Amino acid sequence: MEILKLFSLAEPTLSLQDISDRLKLSPATAHRVIQTLEEEDLLSRIAGTETYRLGPLLPMLATRAMAHYPIRRIAGPYLRRLAYDYEHTMVLMRYEDGNVIYLDSVEGTRPLILMLRPGSRIPAHCVAPGRASLARLDPKEIQRYIARGLEPCTAKTIIEPKALMTELAAVRKRGYAIDDGDWVEGMRATAAAIINPDGYPIGCITALAFASDLTMNRANEIGRALQEAAASVSEELGTA
Repeated sequence: MEILKLFSLAEPTLSLQDISDRLKLSPATAHRVIQTLEEEDLLSRIAGTETYRLGPLLPMLATRAMAHYPIRRIAGPYLRRLAYDYEHTMVLMRYEDGNVIYLDSVEGTRPLILMLRPGSRIPAHCVAPGRASLARLDPKEIQRYIARGLEPCTAKTIIEPKALMTELAAVRKRGYAIDDGDWVEGMRATAAAIINPDGYPIGCITALAFASDLTMNRANEIGRALQEAAASVSEELGTA
């Protein structure tokens, strides 16, 4: 499992040596574990190399797992309405162990749209739904996240702890988060957290668009709409 967690959108492929070094395993031990994961279709080796990517079984398992989340059923109508009203792709994501994970999406109606692969995992500090989620966490949990290290996804990613804390304070006050090329250059996103009765973030509604197609003023306008929708989903989940 620790091997599978090493893979991310920023690093979709890893070599045997990468895996061995990061988990402090001998190459022989790492190779034996990787072979087992290959046999189960949890990892795939790129032909002719000792480089690996996540295997074909994972998307299938992710799809099955996501079908059991009641948040998808409740948030679905809100995603569809927002995608229709604002014409951009709307994505439902959730925070998990330092990453945000894709749960569901509704395509926008514009000619060019952005989409994510089911099961995609993104470092939380690099993207709007991650920061919307982090802003809702207990301060000690935020500090534990920061202590892991803030690796950049792009040149715009916030990687200074004080700067991230300042940004999270702004997100809490504003009620939604915006990233402007922090995860992918040329992409802009805005997101609002769905919370449970204890105030813990259990999902995020996110609007994704090309920066050229979504001005910052428009991103703030949509952010406010996402905040209202997320609050409604939170309320419905609390009474479901």
